[in-house]
Amino acid sequence: MMASYGTRVNRRDSGYDHPVMTRHDVLARTMLLPAALSFLIALPALGAPNRLRTRDGLPGREQPRLDGGATLLDTAPYRLRIGDTMPDIELPRLDGSTLRLGTLRGKTVVVSFYSPYCEPCRHELPALQRAIQRVHHDTGAAITMVVVVTEERPSDDVVKQHPSALWLLDPDGRAQSAFDPRRLPCTFAIDTGTTVRHINRGFGPGYEARVGRWLREMVSGRGS
Repeated sequence: MMASYGTRVNRRDSGYDHPVMTRHDVLARTMLLPAALSFLIALPALGAPNRLRTRDGLPGREQPRLDGGATLLDTAPYRLRIGDTMPDIELPRLDGSTLRLGTLRGKTVVVSFYSPYCEPCRHELPALQRAIQRVHHDTGAAITMVVVVTEERPSDDVVKQHPSALWLLDPDGRAQSAFDPRRLPCTFAIDTGTTVRHINRGFGPGYEARVGRWLREMVSGRGS
């Protein structure tokens, strides 16, 4: 039996009714296909909520890798490079007060970007603290450790483990936009003139010795 569009054909040989698509159904599915393909192509760029910010302060397309690995954003030039001046921005502290980074001029400073959800960050902070303490013990030089938290507030236990650090919050991504860490953890070694002398992105074997060597050179004047 011949059937027109929009009817049901009783497939007695297979035991079930098979709905036949109308011309309208065929047209609708044909129009939806390009839109579905476009959505699938754009899906990887959507991702999770972004943490990094672009130059104009808008969310970036990719958040920092929490395992210290590279991201696609690493192919673009960094906004803050060795030889640049540390951004003079004001950030909130844990106690509700604020700190302007420019007030640290005259001090050797290490700025570390940290996230409570970053596993390598949990190993980086103790290693950084040991490097600073060792250089201070050997040379007597004072080194200021600044920790910028990119996510929610750090736990009290973590803060207590690093009592000498200046803990700063970055709720609007201002510090991330200015320093451009791109991956976590990220360490910036800054001299007494607020010039960036060394940058370490990520964490791995040799980190503590490398940062310690940089700091020794800086406080002795050989790293300027």
